[in-house]
Amino acid sequence: ADVYRAFAAASDAFFAGDEAATADAEAMDLPRAAADLRGSLALLAAGSKPSSLIAFGLRPAFAGRLADGLWRPFLAARPELGLALREIDVACEALPGVDFRESYVAHPAGSPEPVDAAYFAGLEGEALYDAIGVALGYPNASGLAADVRVEYRVASGAFADDFVLEYEAHSEDLASVAAHFLTCRDALRDVGPLAMSVDGADVPTAGLEASADDDGALLALLRRSGWAPGLNEVEADIDFS
Repeated sequence: ADVYRAFAAASDAFFAGDEAATADAEAMDLPRAAADLRGSLALLAAGSKPSSLIAFGLRPAFAGRLADGLWRPFLAARPELGLALREIDVACEALPGVDFRESYVAHPAGSPEPVDAAYFAGLEGEALYDAIGVALGYPNASGLAADVRVEYRVASGAFADDFVLEYEAHSEDLASVAAHFLTCRDALRDVGPLAMSVDGADVPTAGLEASADDDGALLALLRRSGWAPGLNEVEADIDFS
């Protein structure tokens, strides 16, 4: 929680002093927690996420402003976190028109392997997409066959409604999604209770732990929340973070 609060305060100071960054975030309609990727950073610092990607397809230059103006000084002031920040300076096209060159990736300084294997290995297309998913720690073994969008937010407290993560997954592997959520929930417990939605339908997380190993029970839980297969098609503008 201390890292989360400190980063949120540093973010407020950064945006207050950078009108261009503020304008970019507003142009992308990003609330502050989605613009600064504080949830991703907190999970990375807690050891619950192997890396964080700082990339914004609609405003590519914003990634550089955020990395150099907020993330880099924050991490430099906290060497005890042991995190490194690197620019992706090679071609890195995961999808047609989606190139992560000049984006940034943060990772534990002593564990660069997933990042090296994804962004710096000369991969492209689906192989790169899959490797990025592994580097980000997302529970999606189906790659581009993913059919649901999963989002985590802080449910209540001082940081209520803060965006945490968004990723694609497959409706036939919801047990992996549940396990991932529970890991993130535990890592951010001191920040506030974590909420999950699937394709925009809020999932009653109180019953999630008991159903975590049973895809059928998880599907029933989702249906009770109003979710149905294909209710909301997954769009191509998924946030990689």
